[in-house]
Amino acid sequence: MTQGLAMELQEDGIAVNSLSPEGVIRTPGNRFGQTSAETPDAEFEEAALMGKAAVWMCQQPSTYTGHIVFDTELCREQGL
Repeated sequence: MTQGLAMELQEDGIAVNSLSPEGVIRTPGNRFGQTSAETPDAEFEEAALMGKAAVWMCQQPSTYTGHIVFDTELCREQGL
């Protein structure tokens, strides 16, 4: 879907990209679903990585389109 929309909207200068967390980010819903009495300290990804990756993607020119990336990988590659 990301790449299809990117192709459709590229001529209009609109970028379409997909950003995904590599792990599970600590949110109320994820805490409820991922923890239990047996695993009260489930591991969660730092939400700051998703934020840094999102800001970086928004700063790219509209020619940066059709990409499907993971937050941790993008932060590592871009030194964020």
